[in-house]
Order: sequence, then C-alpha cells, then structure tokens
Amino acid sequence: MSSIPATSSSVDFISILQIGVSWTIWSSKIQGELERTSMWHYVSGDITIPSLPHQLTSDPTAEFVVQVQLCREHQELKHAYKDALKADDKAKGLIKKYLAADQLLAVVSLKTLKKIWDKLKTIHITTSTGIIAFYIKVGMIQK
Repeated sequence: MSSIPATSSSVDFISILQIGVSWTIWSSKIQGELERTSMWHYVSGDITIPSLPHQLTSDPTAEFVVQVQLCREHQELKHAYKDALKADDKAKGLIKKYLAADQLLAVVSLKTLKKIWDKLKTIHITTSTGIIAFYIKVGMIQK
C-alpha cells in the first residue's frame, strides 16, 4: 500500500534548499516543476520579460487604419509584458517556497527569476566546491 496521497503533486516532495542539500537534486526537481507549469523558459533565458511599452502617442497626420494598427500593437505589447511578469512572479513564488531562510535572504532583493536562479546556483556550486576542498584537505576524500 502506498503512503503517497492520490491528490498530492510533485511539488510536495521537493525539499527545502539549504546549505548541505544537493543543488543538483533540488534544482532538477524545481526545474521539472517549472517545466510542467511552462515557466522554465524564464530561467533558461529562452523567454525574457519584455520592456514595458512607452505611452502611445497619436500622430494626427497618420491614416486612421495606421493609428488603429499601432494601438493594437501597443495593446499586445502591454499584454505580453503583463503576462510575462505574472509568469515570472508565479515561478519566483514557487522557488522561494522551497528556500531556507538564509537562502531566501540571499535572493530577496533580486527582481527576476533568472537572477534568483543564477544566484542560488552560484551559492551552491561555490559551497559544494568549498566543502569538497575542505574534505580533501583534511584527508576525508582521496584526491
């Protein structure tokens, strides 16, 4: 008999990221969840948050059809910007949910998902390298 509830999601089984937790395992689980929810592209850089379009100004000399087309394009750009921000915020919330307090403090001021991910990766790869170097130095791991 399985002890896993039928209604649970894969996110329920992601451990909190803290020093000593394997970055490779944690990041793979988070990446899987972000891929499942179509938000991984913001981490990988395949999709970036577009810049907020400038205020549309009308040109009284332009034809009406041109003005309407410019207005539509401006609206589409605004919607793309808002949708990208919403997806980025949702993904940041997911990642922050699985961070220990010290990890959260390290990324709380960062504004985009990609910057948060890159910072966490840098922290954990540097820490892992440092721990391995320490164990080699004290003779607990063979060179």
